[in-house]
Amino acid sequence: MFNSYILPPELWCMVWKDMSFDDRVNATHVSRYWRHVARSCPRLWTNLQFYSPVHHVECECAICGPYELNTRAIWKQPGKTNYQLVLNALPLSGSLPIHLDVHVTPFYADHGLLEDFGMDIRNSSAADRLKSLRVVFDDPDALMWLLSGLESLPSLTSLITLAVTSEPIQFSHVRAWRNNAIHLPALRTLVLDNMRWQCPDRQWPIHLPSLHFLICPLTDPEEVVRVLDACPALKALHVVVPSQEQDEHFEPDWTLDGPTLDRFAEIPSVHVIGVSDFETEKWALRNFGSAPARPDFLLHYLPDAAPKFSAFLTNDLRDCAPCASPTWAQRTGLAYARTLWLRCWCLSVVPPS
Repeated sequence: MFNSYILPPELWCMVWKDMSFDDRVNATHVSRYWRHVARSCPRLWTNLQFYSPVHHVECECAICGPYELNTRAIWKQPGKTNYQLVLNALPLSGSLPIHLDVHVTPFYADHGLLEDFGMDIRNSSAADRLKSLRVVFDDPDALMWLLSGLESLPSLTSLITLAVTSEPIQFSHVRAWRNNAIHLPALRTLVLDNMRWQCPDRQWPIHLPSLHFLICPLTDPEEVVRVLDACPALKALHVVVPSQEQDEHFEPDWTLDGPTLDRFAEIPSVHVIGVSDFETEKWALRNFGSAPARPDFLLHYLPDAAPKFSAFLTNDLRDCAPCASPTWAQRTGLAYARTLWLRCWCLSVVPPS
């Protein structure tokens, strides 16, 4: 029988470091020696995965059934979470930076649980060491409630969201990605998938002085101004065009005013993702492609849109040329970019620092 004492602790840590969080936890239950070695290695506990499939108490999905106040008072929501397991692992990372993955699966999740989880991270002082946060969600309000509990993330440099919903999320049912004046002074990368920058009826203050890379929908000129005000150091902006299913009220007929266009011209890289027809094409070019000195401007077309409008576009824009491009959020088609310089990124690639 193999004697685990033969290998030094450093080698065991190298073996375990690329395992999933659950597998690393399972390794601590194999033997007392493995438990001692794993718990004594802070590097093993810097990449954590939190999951919560717990449904909201008022959820009316097929699993929960119709909501009735009398029965829900004594009813336990479906789903189990590793909430306490992650909290127990936080101190094991010592003083090292933490990278946290959050997976929230129900479309109507337990918001109180997410807020409490954020508060517990903050109370443990681990929020000050949180370097990157990735949130995979079915409920578009999950990030908002998590950040509400965290309040301040002074070391966070990357915040990436990914929607895994089976149907498009309607923006009329979605609040902003945060509901408080959260402190994010070091944030450099922000990806908001199926999330609004800010709600029309509420204007929570936000200032991201270090933000360089942003992906999000922009649905009106005021929202563009808010982004420019909040992100003075922005170097790359990917504007996502809302689909008809997401925002039935979105009309690509507005135009940015002169002062806003002048401010927008200072951003060296602008991509417009999800161009679907001639109207969104004109809207994208009019508002985001009007800076002649911008070295990187790119339009990402939906699959059925590029062939239809490609000839018209190349005839009108003499400084543009068609080219194949990587896709973002599994979109395909042709892209048109200024020939001076072309560079594009997708979610599977680490954004520029």
